Amino acid sequence: MSSDFPAATAATDVLLAEADRRYLACDWASALALYGEIGDRDPARVDALALPIGIGHCRIELADMDAIGGLALHPGPCPESARARGFITKARHRALELCRAGDAARAARLLRFLGGYDWAIAETYAHNIDRKPLGWTLRAPDRDDPPQFLAATGLSDEAVAAARQRHQGRRVLLAVPRYLSRHYEVIDNLVRSGERFGLVVQEFQTHLGGRAPDDYASSLLAAILEFKPDVLYYCDLFETDPAAFSPDIAAQVSNVLVLARATLGVRVVRYLTDAWRTAMRVGGDLFVGLGSCVDLLHHQAPLVLGVGTDAQRSAAFCYPTPCHLPGSQVDQGAIPRACFVGRIHEWAYARAVWWAECSKLGLPIDWRVQMPWDTAQLADPPASDQHYADLLRGYAISINFTSRLNRVRILTARSLETLLSGGVVLEEATADTAYFLKPGRHYLTFETLADLAEMIPALVADRPRRLALADAGQRWVAKYFDGDYFWAGLLDKLATLG
Repeated sequence: MSSDFPAATAATDVLLAEADRRYLACDWASALALYGEIGDRDPARVDALALPIGIGHCRIELADMDAIGGLALHPGPCPESARARGFITKARHRALELCRAGDAARAARLLRFLGGYDWAIAETYAHNIDRKPLGWTLRAPDRDDPPQFLAATGLSDEAVAAARQRHQGRRVLLAVPRYLSRHYEVIDNLVRSGERFGLVVQEFQTHLGGRAPDDYASSLLAAILEFKPDVLYYCDLFETDPAAFSPDIAAQVSNVLVLARATLGVRVVRYLTDAWRTAMRVGGDLFVGLGSCVDLLHHQAPLVLGVGTDAQRSAAFCYPTPCHLPGSQVDQGAIPRACFVGRIHEWAYARAVWWAECSKLGLPIDWRVQMPWDTAQLADPPASDQHYADLLRGYAISINFTSRLNRVRILTARSLETLLSGGVVLEEATADTAYFLKPGRHYLTFETLADLAEMIPALVADRPRRLALADAGQRWVAKYFDGDYFWAGLLDKLATLG
């Protein structure tokens, strides 16, 4: 029996175990028969065993294609349990398999059924798929008010040039994980842009790899003592680094940072890759360590700008990390379709609903999806950096879905990467992206499936509009997000903190 399905305690244990085994093996007919027999024997326990989820899923798998849309299913009131979560997890993965296999109608029916048990899926249907068109336009905005980040940071070409002179030769130790053998990860872009800005940069690998956890803090201290940095830029400190998983290591790392600040004058920057997730998590603390072992919080989530006290907010810098990709020489829109390039994982499972429903409608979108169980995501991704850039530029449109849990919509790296490559972004609207970019000038937005269905063919057919968007977006990202503005803003912000 799978660990997702804890053993029942009634006399039907053996029968239930066999039914679960058949279900997990995708033997839908046998599993359905056995679940039905259990329901006949012990109807009082049907909901507690979450059988309505398993039975509904099996019926969807066994239905004729012509009957999928009209299949009558009635989600039962299954209580929250490990068994219910096990059924939901299996069905979620199965929906992705069906999408990949081209059975979008069955995938969509399964996902809509799961909406009765999974609020994140239900929210996507309610707010995006089933809503009426909200209206859209391909026209550029009448006004060119600059995005908010320029006023908020006070950055300008003159300020950046002056900062470059002030900070020449400063030593920055980048404590950032490296997982892939690509050349355009966050760490690579930080190193490349920092050196171009005139900094002396060194990398410290926070991913343990084969290192013993107990040696982590001492190796960090050794790196600091050897390099003697002016700034330690630490990615996801106390969030997903080794210090996040052991109170002892957390205390050791804290002591190292306190010592480095007090004796060497090192300024410590805590960078949160997903500050929105920290802010929404129970017990999450954006400002942990601030004032004791951290000088500055760096994040790229405008939605959390109002969080914290005045002192805490003044010690935060909101800006995307530098964005670089190899140059693409393919013609923009050489492939007259839209594409989605990316992953579907727990925090962004709404993308599965979009995949199923867009494919069910036959929208001209190519889905280049990396599944959550693909081990390739821990090694080299399927496409090279160059291939990735060529995809983003070569398709007429790059679709970006920004929703995360709790209807949070974030700025994703893919938006900036697409624009930098000379591609066209059509994005699920989020205030976070609009904080840094100008909707209608650099990219376009959508909210509903109905709008998306109309916008894609219209934009594919409007080459002049696409080229105008691609040109404006590429120039904007190349200027403001290649690293010079980032380093000037970060280092000057540190300087103002004293």
